[in-house]
Amino acid sequence: MKHAGYRREGIGSRFPLDLPALLGPARDEFRWRDDRCVALETGRAAIGWLIDALGLGPGDRALLPAYVCEAAVAPFRLRGVDLDFYRVGANLVPDGEDATSRLTPRTRLLMVVHYFGFPASREALSGMPEAENLVRLEDWVQGPLSAGALADESFGDYRVLAWHKILPVPDSGLLIRGAGVPPPPHSPPLRAPRAAFFGRRLVAKSLKALAVKITGGAPRGLYRPLFDAAESAAGAGAPVRMSRFSRRLIERLPLGAIVRRRRENFRRLADALSDLPSLTLLRSDLPEGVCPLGLPVRLPDRDRVLARLVAARIYPPVHWALPAEVDPAAFPEEAALAAEELTLPVDQRYGAEEMDFIAGQLREALAREGQGGAL
Repeated sequence: MKHAGYRREGIGSRFPLDLPALLGPARDEFRWRDDRCVALETGRAAIGWLIDALGLGPGDRALLPAYVCEAAVAPFRLRGVDLDFYRVGANLVPDGEDATSRLTPRTRLLMVVHYFGFPASREALSGMPEAENLVRLEDWVQGPLSAGALADESFGDYRVLAWHKILPVPDSGLLIRGAGVPPPPHSPPLRAPRAAFFGRRLVAKSLKALAVKITGGAPRGLYRPLFDAAESAAGAGAPVRMSRFSRRLIERLPLGAIVRRRRENFRRLADALSDLPSLTLLRSDLPEGVCPLGLPVRLPDRDRVLARLVAARIYPPVHWALPAEVDPAAFPEEAALAAEELTLPVDQRYGAEEMDFIAGQLREALAREGQGGAL
């Protein structure tokens, strides 16, 4: 990507459509088993489909980590399932003892989140509660190309994945049932993809691809409203299946090369920022098999620094504002993390030049805020 291009389009904005990949041959880098997988519109839809398939509703409870996104909570709320939360702390390690203490006779589902594409440790998972009739769900939405998301053996009965945050696909959610786990008793049928989500995102990605090719990404007003409207529609109504369009694209993208580029960018950016005293790298290690969502960091004055990065056309997402059901007073570490977290882009559209640009702009932003230390 040329310097002028990323300065005009911005770094970290939504993916344009990759039509050349769609027209290429299947690569066989990832094919899912239809007998144990259900392909849906989004990860949110996959969670909703599982809740319906298990027959959960009012009177049932689910236990989720306190550091969690609104999209993961919404399907439970929509179906009247009551929620409890357990600690993961500032280091994002699930607290099995705390989770066990919060189980009730009505707790039917336990969720574990693998944050930013990094798997929770086996030691932490071994301490998570087990109980008869307790379904364990692993959320791999932030790391669908990490080895743990696709492994034959897993901690949970089910795993939920999604790709449209890391790949140029309009819709993408996958629910994987573990080996030996019987099909859920109330599996609902799936309708065709919805124009409100798939259609809007397909048009938006097509317009963005054209705009990037012609102008470097401008004008964003041409496609940004469509992306926002699709996001507002996500999760509305009954879960629907993933489009054949997205499945065909996933089967043709160079997934191995994408993982390698993300890992290279992660390492370069982490090394470039490791000496900044006012910035905490939530993950600086990069275990084998991890495909990082981005480089997650903590900044005490996150929002002001973020505004400076956006002014430089760098668009790091925030993960996340906590859902209303999570009481900040009961979970102060998770609330503090939510107020300071920022995920710096490391995706496959970029390389060394863009990572150096991000590092330079972040150093400059921190210096202006009086947080940068020695430059």
